[in-house]
Amino acid sequence: MNPLRYYPPGKVIEFTSRTMQERFFLTPSKKINQLILGILGRAQELFPSVQVFDFVFMSNHYHMLAYSDAGKDLSAFIGYLNGRIAFHVGKSIGWRGKFWSRRTRSIPILDDKALHQRFLYFRAHGVKEALVSSPKLWPGISALPKLLKNKPLQGIWFNGQAYREAFAKKEKVKKQDFFEKKTVTLRKYPGWEHLSWKQIGEHTRRVLKTIEAEYKYKNTARNRDEKRGQRIFLGAAKVCAQDPMSSPSISNHSPAPVCHASTKVVRESFRKTLRAVRDVYIQASYALRVLGKKTVEFPAYTFPPAGIFVADEEWGIPIFT
Repeated sequence: MNPLRYYPPGKVIEFTSRTMQERFFLTPSKKINQLILGILGRAQELFPSVQVFDFVFMSNHYHMLAYSDAGKDLSAFIGYLNGRIAFHVGKSIGWRGKFWSRRTRSIPILDDKALHQRFLYFRAHGVKEALVSSPKLWPGISALPKLLKNKPLQGIWFNGQAYREAFAKKEKVKKQDFFEKKTVTLRKYPGWEHLSWKQIGEHTRRVLKTIEAEYKYKNTARNRDEKRGQRIFLGAAKVCAQDPMSSPSISNHSPAPVCHASTKVVRESFRKTLRAVRDVYIQASYALRVLGKKTVEFPAYTFPPAGIFVADEEWGIPIFT
């Protein structure tokens, strides 16, 4: 059963999507990186109300921080992003089955301190898994180039509609003529609006040094150099050489939290609110799906169930007679 999607107003949402069976479908390469950035840039064009603050793509999952005044746009944005990645990246690596393991997990972030903790968490990716010794060496895409040096994040998007229209007119077309550059727009974190990108880069640089030092000696049985007492990192070259159809030999996952908050009081208050919202949602869903009521009110900032089966003769016409 999928968790309830609840986007409280004014809160940044963390989105996480994992690939099917945790396979390395998103293994970094120049082509895959350009594809994903292009799709992300196109998604921002289609849904301009969505603000993206941060993201990091690993080989088998990604994290993203985004916000929109219109929760519906935020859901459609993630739906477009995941759908296009599944199609284009799946086609590129020769995968035709289900791409994502489940619906994207969405977790509201309730205060600025918790938001900064997510910034730290995002930056540690690649290092905490003993893949690279520094976040700067991660070969996949992330918001780091923009945060660190204010570099533009650009990718390539294929304008399939224009290509098909030109092809239908029997014009001489080449696919390469329909690739467009797309730039991903990154908004400054809430509370950082007064900072320049240079100041944000200095803060990010300090964070990276702390992460590199912290994880240098975090040894495990799988990646330990007994002589030096340091970690052995896989390295960017080996990360890129991984088979996209393979998956991690060991994978540890803790249950996803219902929210991110810096204090227990805020967290428990949200849990209480969420339980109340869930109870109302379940009652409304039962009235719609089981009792067949046509007018049902769902809680604010949630999504009514889609694809309701038509079982009442009053609602539909039989296909066979």
